[in-house]
Amino acid sequence: MKKSGIIFLVMSVVLAAGCAKNIDTEKKPLENAWIYDESLPVPVQFGMSGLDVKVRSSFSNRDDMLGENFGVIAIDVPKKSIFLDDEPVTCVKDEDRYVFQFDEPKYYPYLSENNFSFISYFRGDNMNEIEYGEERVILPISKEQWGRQDLMWSRSDAKTLYVKHLSEINPSTGEAWGYVPAEKDVDATAYYDGFNAAYIRYIAKEKPEGSINHSYAANLPSLNFTHATTNIRIKAVLDKINPTDYDLTPVIKSVTLEGEKIYTGADLILLDYSGGDEGVLDVSNYSTGKLSLLTEAGDSLLNVTPDTLGVVLTDGFFIQPLEENSPLTLTVEIQAGDENLTLPLEINEHVEFKAGHFYTYELRIYRKLGMDIEIASVAPWKDGWEDAESDMDSISNSLGEDDEPSEM
Repeated sequence: MKKSGIIFLVMSVVLAAGCAKNIDTEKKPLENAWIYDESLPVPVQFGMSGLDVKVRSSFSNRDDMLGENFGVIAIDVPKKSIFLDDEPVTCVKDEDRYVFQFDEPKYYPYLSENNFSFISYFRGDNMNEIEYGEERVILPISKEQWGRQDLMWSRSDAKTLYVKHLSEINPSTGEAWGYVPAEKDVDATAYYDGFNAAYIRYIAKEKPEGSINHSYAANLPSLNFTHATTNIRIKAVLDKINPTDYDLTPVIKSVTLEGEKIYTGADLILLDYSGGDEGVLDVSNYSTGKLSLLTEAGDSLLNVTPDTLGVVLTDGFFIQPLEENSPLTLTVEIQAGDENLTLPLEINEHVEFKAGHFYTYELRIYRKLGMDIEIASVAPWKDGWEDAESDMDSISNSLGEDDEPSEM
């Protein structure tokens, strides 16, 4: 298998007009008024980040993310103090950069008594509200959202940053140039536990025209998303039997998936105060049941006519990861002329369905019989954005293996 790539995004917040301005430089757009004027609020910005995943179940490229909705919370975990309560952000393109933009600019509290962690998730069409409990912060996913939307999660915690003055003197002020990171207890003049206003302001104080790299973006909060769901996709292929005048082309009306491990909903664990699992799905509050493959409009009536090249039926089933060989039943309703037939297909053997991977089941439909159908293969995910191929030889020893990503 090939290796997947991490696409890096530079994330920032677009400031309201008049709230910030550049300071006599076109080379350093991050040197805004708030850096030196402590009477101004410090904006929330995101640094170098991206989709830290080995398969992109929902997004084929960065342009696919444009206009998509994400949710962000910021919380001082030990104190359970909330700073951002599920604020929406949208992926937009700012010149040649892909950025996440708040609906309204957000600023850190003036007092830097809290050290915030940033937690984010892919919101999509799911408008359920975050639930803050004594032990966990969760996002419920059920009803029309469950099974049809990819779920992703991210958390960013600030590290303690030790800083010191540069030894060079600013001739204009007679003071030492800015601050740079320092080793703990070695020439350090201060330390900051961020993410908070003081932390962000200090890492932004960079020496003008100097060679010192502050790694400003690297020290900002970053949102490196990982998948929580498995994507099971269905590809319908019309068999290449030569048709006759009496053959009927079957139409797929609906597809459902059920099994003893298929649940009707789940809670995405955004934060566990005890340090337990985060970014995973908890299905304990939901019953097992049947999931329907829906159209883009949310209708269970598909009306898909397969061809010999194969048609992927919408986005597939996004469900919780499954153990190897968990019993599954795929039920397909087919119409051929005036005749309808519902065929249950037992799937008794498959690999472990892992979070962040997609798997494609191929349904081979025979036109000559009109309503005969069989599962030809299950294909693995492969390199980045491409669809999986139905090649049993290529997956016999590699299905579901976890390759290391490489930069693109």
